[in-house]
Amino acid sequence: MLRLQNITKVYKENGVDSVTALQDINLVLPKTGLVVLTGSSGCGKTTLLNILGGLDRPTTGELYLDRMRVDDREEAWWDGFRSTTLGFLFQDFNLLENMTVRENIQLPLSLCGLSDEAKEAKVTAVAKELDIQEYLDKKPTKLSGGQKQRNCL
Repeated sequence: MLRLQNITKVYKENGVDSVTALQDINLVLPKTGLVVLTGSSGCGKTTLLNILGGLDRPTTGELYLDRMRVDDREEAWWDGFRSTTLGFLFQDFNLLENMTVRENIQLPLSLCGLSDEAKEAKVTAVAKELDIQEYLDKKPTKLSGGQKQRNCL
Protein backbone atom coordinates (compact mmCIF):
# COMPACT_ATOMS: atom_id res chain seq x y z
CA MET A 1 0.00 0.00 0.00
CA LEU A 2 1.24 3.47 -0.90
CA ARG A 3 0.02 6.35 1.25
CA LEU A 4 0.53 10.04 0.62
CA GLN A 5 0.11 12.31 3.59
CA ASN A 6 -0.23 16.06 3.08
CA ILE A 7 1.89 16.04 -0.08
CA THR A 8 2.62 19.41 -1.65
CA LYS A 9 4.96 20.04 -4.57
CA VAL A 10 6.04 23.54 -5.50
CA TYR A 11 8.31 24.20 -8.48
CA LYS A 12 10.41 27.35 -8.42
CA GLU A 13 10.76 29.20 -11.69
CA ASN A 14 13.60 31.67 -12.21
CA GLY A 15 14.28 31.56 -8.49
CA VAL A 16 11.37 33.96 -7.98
CA ASP A 17 8.09 32.67 -9.38
CA SER A 18 6.67 29.41 -8.14
CA VAL A 19 4.06 26.97 -9.38
CA THR A 20 2.17 24.72 -6.98
CA ALA A 21 1.64 21.43 -8.82
CA LEU A 22 0.17 19.53 -5.85
CA GLN A 23 -1.30 20.94 -2.67
CA ASP A 24 -1.99 18.97 0.51
CA ILE A 25 -2.73 15.64 -1.21
CA ASN A 26 -3.85 12.74 0.97
CA LEU A 27 -4.27 9.46 -0.88
CA VAL A 28 -4.11 5.75 -0.16
CA LEU A 29 -3.38 3.35 -3.02
CA PRO A 30 -4.11 -0.36 -2.55
CA LYS A 31 -1.38 -2.98 -2.58
CA THR A 32 -2.83 -4.54 -5.74
CA GLY A 33 -5.23 -3.46 -8.41
CA LEU A 34 -5.54 -0.81 -11.04
CA VAL A 35 -5.68 2.89 -10.29
CA VAL A 36 -6.50 5.43 -12.97
CA LEU A 37 -5.60 9.10 -12.64
CA THR A 38 -7.64 11.51 -14.70
CA GLY A 39 -7.74 15.26 -14.89
CA SER A 40 -7.16 18.23 -17.09
CA SER A 41 -3.78 19.12 -18.51
CA GLY A 42 -1.55 20.71 -15.90
CA CYS A 43 -3.49 19.47 -12.86
CA GLY A 44 -0.53 17.51 -11.41
CA LYS A 45 -1.02 13.93 -12.62
CA THR A 46 2.56 13.50 -13.83
CA THR A 47 3.95 15.23 -10.74
CA LEU A 48 1.98 12.83 -8.53
CA LEU A 49 3.26 9.81 -10.47
CA ASN A 50 6.83 11.11 -10.31
CA ILE A 51 6.56 11.42 -6.54
CA LEU A 52 5.03 7.94 -6.22
CA GLY A 53 7.93 6.54 -8.25
CA GLY A 54 10.63 8.50 -6.45
CA LEU A 55 11.57 10.47 -9.56
CA ASP A 56 10.67 13.68 -7.78
CA ARG A 57 10.52 14.66 -4.10
CA PRO A 58 7.60 16.42 -2.42
CA THR A 59 8.21 19.91 -1.12
CA THR A 60 6.28 18.98 2.02
CA GLY A 61 4.41 15.92 3.22
CA GLU A 62 5.27 12.26 3.57
CA LEU A 63 5.08 9.15 1.39
CA TYR A 64 4.73 5.70 2.95
CA LEU A 65 5.13 2.21 1.53
CA ASP A 66 3.10 0.05 3.89
CA ARG A 67 4.18 1.58 7.23
CA MET A 68 7.67 2.64 6.14
CA ARG A 69 8.35 6.27 5.27
CA VAL A 70 10.11 6.43 1.90
CA ASP A 71 10.04 10.03 0.65
CA ASP A 72 13.34 10.66 2.43
CA ARG A 73 15.14 7.60 0.99
CA GLU A 74 18.35 7.83 -1.04
CA GLU A 75 18.33 7.58 -4.84
CA ALA A 76 19.88 4.08 -4.72
CA TRP A 77 16.91 2.82 -2.70
CA TRP A 78 14.49 4.28 -5.25
CA ASP A 79 16.45 2.68 -8.12
CA GLY A 80 16.03 -0.71 -6.47
CA PHE A 81 12.37 -0.07 -5.71
CA ARG A 82 11.61 0.86 -9.32
CA SER A 83 13.53 -2.13 -10.69
CA THR A 84 11.91 -4.75 -8.43
CA THR A 85 8.59 -3.47 -7.12
CA LEU A 86 7.04 -0.66 -9.11
CA GLY A 87 6.15 -0.72 -12.79
CA PHE A 88 6.57 2.70 -14.35
CA LEU A 89 5.59 3.70 -17.90
CA PHE A 90 6.76 7.12 -18.98
CA GLN A 91 4.84 9.59 -21.12
CA ASP A 92 7.94 10.09 -23.23
CA PHE A 93 9.92 7.28 -24.81
CA ASN A 94 13.02 7.89 -22.65
CA LEU A 95 15.20 5.95 -25.07
CA LEU A 96 18.88 6.71 -25.33
CA GLU A 97 19.36 7.72 -28.95
CA ASN A 98 23.03 6.67 -29.09
CA MET A 99 22.18 3.08 -28.09
CA THR A 100 20.46 0.34 -30.08
CA VAL A 101 17.04 -1.01 -29.16
CA ARG A 102 18.79 -4.07 -27.69
CA GLU A 103 21.03 -1.88 -25.53
CA ASN A 104 18.07 0.23 -24.38
CA ILE A 105 16.23 -2.91 -23.27
CA GLN A 106 19.34 -4.31 -21.58
CA LEU A 107 20.10 -1.13 -19.64
CA PRO A 108 17.55 -1.57 -16.81
CA LEU A 109 18.39 -5.29 -16.71
CA SER A 110 21.99 -4.35 -15.94
CA LEU A 111 20.80 -2.58 -12.80
CA CYS A 112 19.40 -5.92 -11.62
CA GLY A 113 22.85 -7.54 -11.85
CA LEU A 114 21.85 -10.11 -14.47
CA SER A 115 24.50 -11.97 -16.43
CA ASP A 116 24.95 -11.18 -20.12
CA GLU A 117 23.29 -14.49 -21.00
CA ALA A 118 20.27 -13.77 -18.78
CA LYS A 119 19.94 -10.25 -20.20
CA GLU A 120 20.05 -11.54 -23.77
CA ALA A 121 17.42 -14.19 -22.98
CA LYS A 122 15.10 -11.53 -21.56
CA VAL A 123 15.72 -9.19 -24.50
CA THR A 124 14.89 -11.99 -26.92
CA ALA A 125 11.69 -12.86 -25.04
CA VAL A 126 10.54 -9.23 -24.84
CA ALA A 127 11.38 -8.56 -28.48
CA LYS A 128 9.39 -11.60 -29.57
CA GLU A 129 6.40 -10.65 -27.40
CA LEU A 130 6.40 -7.09 -28.77
CA ASP A 131 7.22 -8.23 -32.32
CA ILE A 132 10.29 -5.99 -32.57
CA GLN A 133 12.99 -8.64 -33.19
CA GLU A 134 13.97 -7.06 -36.49
CA TYR A 135 14.66 -3.70 -34.79
CA LEU A 136 16.99 -4.85 -32.00
CA ASP A 137 20.15 -3.61 -33.69
CA LYS A 138 18.70 -0.28 -34.85
CA LYS A 139 18.97 3.06 -33.11
CA PRO A 140 15.75 4.71 -31.87
CA THR A 141 16.08 7.42 -34.53
CA LYS A 142 15.35 4.72 -37.14
CA LEU A 143 12.07 3.65 -35.48
CA SER A 144 8.52 4.91 -35.89
CA GLY A 145 6.65 6.31 -32.90
CA GLY A 146 4.75 3.06 -32.40
CA GLN A 147 7.94 1.00 -32.54
CA LYS A 148 9.54 3.30 -29.94
CA GLN A 149 6.48 2.95 -27.71
CA ARG A 150 6.67 -0.85 -27.83
CA ASN A 151 10.37 -0.65 -26.99
CA CYS A 152 9.52 1.30 -23.81
CA LEU A 153 7.19 -1.34 -22.45
